[in-house]
Amino acid sequence: VLAALLATALSLVRILLPLADLIHFLRQEAVGWCVAGCIAAATLLFSLQMTAGWQSLASATLHLSYTLLSLYEDGLAVDYAQRALGIGDFWIVIDEACSGYEGVGLVTAFLSLYLWVFRHELKLPQALLLLPIGIVAIWLLNVVRIAALVSLGAHVSPEVAVQGFHSQAGWITFLAVTIGMMAVSRRSSFFTAAEPGG
Repeated sequence: VLAALLATALSLVRILLPLADLIHFLRQEAVGWCVAGCIAAATLLFSLQMTAGWQSLASATLHLSYTLLSLYEDGLAVDYAQRALGIGDFWIVIDEACSGYEGVGLVTAFLSLYLWVFRHELKLPQALLLLPIGIVAIWLLNVVRIAALVSLGAHVSPEVAVQGFHSQAGWITFLAVTIGMMAVSRRSSFFTAAEPGG
């Protein structure tokens, strides 16, 4: 399927652009293509590394989620061996998808691309701080998402918690972090250079 989509995309590009224009475009944007390839490769390697070590991240997520929930929930229980957390009959297991590594990988890739595209407008090296800030923010928001998932499943609806909130909250937090980081960086003189003549 991926090969068919790629072939279709290449065919459309070939139809819309004469070959000479296409070659000129590829030469002109060679550095950009190389950087995009490097970011993609780095993201893939980072994801593989995070996937291999997701148990450690899941354990940290479990501990912090439990700490957060214990601030306001009664009857909270935890099983560290199984990485399970619950209230009453509603339990969740902090597995690979809940560990937070996917969000960390997505934020890293997105902010890396943002830093490259706007490198002439951002102040370096301080703009590189957006990466660790974004990584910490998405992981902490994942902890909040897990805590909210447990509370929602225990007190409102297990189906809503697992089938709707679980994935939708993940995408919302990813968008909030990435768009929020970009918006803050664009309005901060610490991260963004002043407009010429401004």
